[in-house]
Amino acid sequence: NHLNFACPKMIRLSSEYVAILKANSKRDLKMLFKDFNIPGTTEDGLIRAYEQVTAKKVQCLFIDSVKVR
Repeated sequence: NHLNFACPKMIRLSSEYVAILKANSKRDLKMLFKDFNIPGTTEDGLIRAYEQVTAKKVQCLFIDSVKVR
């Protein structure tokens, strides 16, 4: 969902995958990462990964929480 926060929270919390093309702010990223809750990662680490991956046009950060569990 390109409007993640317009999506019902129950659906967001049960998502297994997320692809982020562009975030409006670091605050939005932090809220998304908090909802997604990936063990062994930090918000700062995920933000750095997002910034590194999206530095090139048409790249996205794709997170698969199924493999993490």
